[in-house]
Amino acid sequence: MQVYFWPRMRKDVRKYVRGCLHCQQYKPPNKRPRAAPYQPQSMAYPWETICVDLMGPKPTAYGQKKWILVIIDQCTKYVELFPLATASSTIIVQKINEVACRWGHPSKTISDNGKQFVSTIFREFCESRNIKMSHTSTYNPSANPTERANRDLKTMLAIFTDIGRNS
Repeated sequence: MQVYFWPRMRKDVRKYVRGCLHCQQYKPPNKRPRAAPYQPQSMAYPWETICVDLMGPKPTAYGQKKWILVIIDQCTKYVELFPLATASSTIIVQKINEVACRWGHPSKTISDNGKQFVSTIFREFCESRNIKMSHTSTYNPSANPTERANRDLKTMLAIFTDIGRNS
């Protein structure tokens, strides 16, 4: 058996494949197209734009809260959390209305394409209050600012529940 060494083989193969007309024409791209990164816009006042997301379902005992509704003011980064037993559009609308009564109605909501945020109930709620709905692109969690809060919240909840178990 003979062993061969080809320095910079990967570079040479890549160059050959990129130069091959048939390879470029018929080979499907191996990277999924990504949306442009989220560009925050300047806000005129707090609670003008809110970002909304759901975390869950979390494993719980019967009758406990399985979901966490995360609402973030994009201007101040203030976070409001609501534990929910069910993640229905009606309950989400009630919680957003609760936040709106406390801080004022937003002009815009940013959310993912979860069924609760694209439902008729949610759309009608936004239309009745002149709230512009903005949905992030699929498979791009970095486009929704709540994803960072969700990550931090998961860490905090894990630490809190672990401390509770060990004490």
